[in-house]
Amino acid sequence: MKVALCICTFRRPEGLARLLDELSKLSSVDLEVVVADNDAGEQGLAEGLAVCASLSDDYPYPVHALRATEPGISGARNAACSKALDLDVE
Repeated sequence: MKVALCICTFRRPEGLARLLDELSKLSSVDLEVVVADNDAGEQGLAEGLAVCASLSDDYPYPVHALRATEPGISGARNAACSKALDLDVE
């Protein structure tokens, strides 16, 4: 069974990096990772998106990073769930 793991983040790049590092150690899991960041950041690039962009090419799972345009946790959740529904997951 393929599963989508949705992660919502806002100005916590170190925590996101730790989580993604620990996820990479999982075995026997068919996983797609969705990261929704709803912080535009001062430079226009959300920190969470930068963390995802810095992952190595051999990261074991597909990571779908997106910017949630609506503020607040519900906006990030909605964006993550919408993306997860577009993926071929159960």
